[in-house]
Amino acid sequence: MSESRGRMEARLKREGRWDSFEARRRALKAEGLSGSSAYQKSVAEFAPIPHDSSHDERNRVPAQMFAGKTAATQETVAWVAQNIALTDVKPENAPSSESWAMLQWVRGAEANEREFWERIFTKLLPPRPQMVTAERFKDDGRDLIALCDQIIVMQREAEFETALGDRELAKRLIAAGSDDLVAEAKEALERARAKQPDGER
Repeated sequence: MSESRGRMEARLKREGRWDSFEARRRALKAEGLSGSSAYQKSVAEFAPIPHDSSHDERNRVPAQMFAGKTAATQETVAWVAQNIALTDVKPENAPSSESWAMLQWVRGAEANEREFWERIFTKLLPPRPQMVTAERFKDDGRDLIALCDQIIVMQREAEFETALGDRELAKRLIAAGSDDLVAEAKEALERARAKQPDGER
């Protein structure tokens, strides 16, 4: 039974060969073939890829290997993503039989791997705003250190404001980073207050 045009197009897209098919068809037309002849020749060149049953058999394992082992879909997809490029992964390393089966499917064809990354793995990613927020507040120590420094500065400002009675002066002295300046300012302020009449203090 011949493959319909719709099924052929769907198959080539699934295999990741549709763009190549279209490029080949246009090239044949540019060489002088009619549209129908170019299409038929391209169809012949892009026939279904023979299924490699030996590959399936090599990667089938006894059921007892996964006895009692289960994994959620998210864990399965994450495990496959982590192991696609590794050469020494064994069935016993998989968290479940589904994980091992998906890994073999992804490795079975380039189109499968493309579909895995574009349609399956991406579903595990959080929304972009959430990713940006998580990255912004990622705890690598810098945010915590900066927060501690800010708290220390605020505490010193409060202490100096209490001692000097002037918040803006306290901030300027803190920025100058000199305790000696604070002491001198405090003494000068006390001398100035001592000279004022009692009613103005």
